Amino acid sequence: MLKILFLLFPFIASAQVVEVNPLHSTLKFETLVTKTLVILKEHRTTIGTETYNSIVSGKVRVDEFSDFTFEDYKHFLIEFSELVSTNKLTLEDYSTLQNPNSTALKIIENTIQGFAYGNRIYINVRDHTPLLLASTLVHEVNHVLNQSEKVYYRGPRQAFREEYRAYYVEALFMEQDLWDPRFCRMLKIKVLGLVNDTDELNPDEFPDKPDGKLIPSLINWGYGV
Repeated sequence: MLKILFLLFPFIASAQVVEVNPLHSTLKFETLVTKTLVILKEHRTTIGTETYNSIVSGKVRVDEFSDFTFEDYKHFLIEFSELVSTNKLTLEDYSTLQNPNSTALKIIENTIQGFAYGNRIYINVRDHTPLLLASTLVHEVNHVLNQSEKVYYRGPRQAFREEYRAYYVEALFMEQDLWDPRFCRMLKIKVLGLVNDTDELNPDEFPDKPDGKLIPSLINWGYGV
């Protein structure tokens, strides 16, 4: 009976999320995502409900790190090049990702909570609670909405703009103190540390409210304009 339920579960979840690799799924992923979508759908913020709409409509695809496409895995290694330079990850490790005991998968899970490229989002199913995943999806959907990968790798300034916007909308979702300039400055300083700033960017040169698209609404996706 359990085996039958497991086989049916991906078909139930497929009505809610389009996976990157529809031929491979895990019960842990399906359960986590289903609970997370309930949080987003019922959230009192516009950004929460619009993130839900963006996912269930298929505008973004969501999957776990073990389902990286080979090309997206290569982009991950480019962004986190220190994992390659220290010999922690190689291109050859890609073939091991769907092994539950994969060392490479554990390294990725220890590094990030989510990763977006194109219209594809990959998530950490090991460390996420449904609420934390909801916040991560708000963050990653914003990267997809703004096509961050097209400018992210041009330098620290561009990377900062893309990351600050994504962390800003996370704070918007969590209803944090974005009205307070001190909170926004602390958020900028946090992001500057994450993007390996080598240009010594000044957080005060960037506006508290970032440029680009914030809410993944139909208009911002390019519908109804």
